[in-house]
Amino acid sequence: MGLLDIYIITAILGVALLFLGVRLLINHCRTLLATETSGGDSQFRFTEISDRTEQTPAPEPARDLTITFRKSDKAFAWDPEKKCLLDFIQAKGIEAECLCGAGECGSCRTRLIEGEVEYLLEPKVAPGEGFCLLCVTVPKTDLVLSR
Repeated sequence: MGLLDIYIITAILGVALLFLGVRLLINHCRTLLATETSGGDSQFRFTEISDRTEQTPAPEPARDLTITFRKSDKAFAWDPEKKCLLDFIQAKGIEAECLCGAGECGSCRTRLIEGEVEYLLEPKVAPGEGFCLLCVTVPKTDLVLSR
């Protein structure tokens, strides 16, 4: 394999990564454009520009719930002012990756060891049995997450 072959392979990989990044950026921008505040209060209402026509109403904020993080061995009382579990986790200083913020990429997928969550909107990526997507969920019961 010559130097020219390495340059060609590198160029092809660079273009592929560029297209992937552009797609993620477009999805993120679409999510930002689709998110609007409702009536000036601090809660957010999600609407989707794509093929989703029915909007799921935001659930009533849960009160007196505990969110426990198994890996970091921490537990916190749920803050109903947070719009989703991702915001809650980040506010507590626990690292959580999220690329889209709308249940489209699955990057915030987390093992749900105990408890139930409620989805603010139907995710495009199915989290799978025993998992949840932090960016579009709120707790229904006390939770134990793997983080």
